[in-house]
Amino acid sequence: MNKLMKKIEKKRFRRERKKLIRKYYADDGETKLRYAYDLNPDSTVLDLGGYEGQWASNLFSRYLCNIYVF
Repeated sequence: MNKLMKKIEKKRFRRERKKLIRKYYADDGETKLRYAYDLNPDSTVLDLGGYEGQWASNLFSRYLCNIYVF
């Protein structure tokens, strides 16, 4: 019974996750929400796991804050 409940919960979680992802993109989350922070030029941001630095670059151009990329 425990295995069955875990399976059901896992499927429910996947459905909810997919619904949230669809809503994120429908609300234009990539352009509106991804960079919506209460930052200013005195703010400091840590980008942990920055690969090419695109997120940090976009954030800097928007807020002119201090960013450290690791």
